[in-house]
Amino acid sequence: MAKCLDEIQDSSNRDLILISLLAGPDPDKWNLCVVGDSDQSIYSFRGANVSEVLLFVKKYDLVQLNMGQNYRSTKTIVEAANSVVINNKVRVEKEVFTENEEGSTIKMITVADEKSEAKKIVNIVRTVTSQGTVNYGDIAVLYRYRGQSRLIETEMMKQNIPCKVVSGGSFFSRRIVKDLLAYVRLVVNPCDREAFNRIVNVPHRHVGEASLKAVLTYIEEHDNVSVFDACRNVSFRQRETKRGIDNFVAVMQALCEIAHYIDENADNEDDINVAMLIRETCNLIDYRTYIKEYISDDVEDYESDLNELLNIASEYKSVNDFVTAVVENDIKQDDNDDVPRVKLMTLHGSKGLEWPVVIIAGNNEGTIPSYRSLNEGNLEEERRLFFVGMTRAKKLLFLTRAKEIMYRGKHIVSSESRFIKEIKPEYLKRF
Repeated sequence: MAKCLDEIQDSSNRDLILISLLAGPDPDKWNLCVVGDSDQSIYSFRGANVSEVLLFVKKYDLVQLNMGQNYRSTKTIVEAANSVVINNKVRVEKEVFTENEEGSTIKMITVADEKSEAKKIVNIVRTVTSQGTVNYGDIAVLYRYRGQSRLIETEMMKQNIPCKVVSGGSFFSRRIVKDLLAYVRLVVNPCDREAFNRIVNVPHRHVGEASLKAVLTYIEEHDNVSVFDACRNVSFRQRETKRGIDNFVAVMQALCEIAHYIDENADNEDDINVAMLIRETCNLIDYRTYIKEYISDDVEDYESDLNELLNIASEYKSVNDFVTAVVENDIKQDDNDDVPRVKLMTLHGSKGLEWPVVIIAGNNEGTIPSYRSLNEGNLEEERRLFFVGMTRAKKLLFLTRAKEIMYRGKHIVSSESRFIKEIKPEYLKRF
């Protein structure tokens, strides 16, 4: 019986062992077909190993049939993307071509800062839809990290452009954001039972349902009592639970003192703002360790969301103002699926999809490619990821970047991604 496997470039070492076992004990008698593209291997964080895949093909002397024709994109996009990915050493060399039209030159747009970048992206959307041949559903905005979606999403909503955040959901609905904002909410309002319920076990403090119910019951029976007073006055049978509750109260007391310090001193010192409260929350509860140990998703996404939350918080000098503006006025979207929407998603999430118009945001060193990948020696995978993003576009491709970006609440100057420089100049027009 013939065995066929798709997307082999995303295989791990264990996957390859399983494939060989399923194919049979004698490689000379294998009836095996595998399909994949070494230029689209982008999941090493899930165990994918393109080097081992290529060794697998070589070890078992598999016959290679290269299918180089691209049926999706214009010649300009295909050739520009190829001019980038050929810089990788670990790949199957092949001729990539298309019989599609030449198409428009790729637009590379540089602006002053990330807010300007979000506005420019909205302007691009308005321009390409104004002629009536493209609707909102024909457009995707791609980015390296989930946290990059927040400014773009906000600007889209301000300009009444329907959009949908596909990777990770709306920024304020994400786990790390809701956890940390719950701590801030409880600082501002010690009677906020919803916030207490969310974070009393973040990180784990061994507070079971019975103990939690006892605290909430005490609050209901004593009007206007704070969560902290309830935790102090309820008796807990388990020693671990008592330690966990005491830790929670101690953390909240420390955060209340920090919030008071911010409100008292922020107007007099530039570097004091609400981002300090978010940072100290993470430090006091060791939130990064909690993420790494108990959340199985890509840690980079959570780091990105934290970075963006710090960026937002750095704009506020008052903790109360921050809660009012960010927590109580969360972005609401109409989720009617019948309405065409601009898709906002990560480059990883875009694999296998296509749109007439694609905008790739944040084309800076340290973002595309990411600092983490550079430090871990994964430059080639970052280049493949950029290649995947470019080839999602059928007709029009826009690349944007900001000269100055916010990182953990600080303004930093950022240089253009090396991948932009690898695109042959004849395929690129700069603005």
